[in-house]
Amino acid sequence: MRKLFFDHTDSSGVIIDDVGVDLPSLVEARHEACLSLGEEAKLFNGLSQPGRVAVVVRDEGGPILEVGATFDAKPLP
Repeated sequence: MRKLFFDHTDSSGVIIDDVGVDLPSLVEARHEACLSLGEEAKLFNGLSQPGRVAVVVRDEGGPILEVGATFDAKPLP
């Protein structure tokens, strides 16, 4: 297992994970990042500013994975 950190980025800046979590593989890290991104999606209510959010997974050597999404809401004709 290795310690991985999950930093969150959006238009307002970066929230650095300084605690981290021990995970056995990059597959598990991707799963956790996707779950975390899903939680971010729940906060987007259509009135929020559109934009990109991402979870950057890093180890002690630096970034190793990024999972991101763009959120927007617009009326259709």
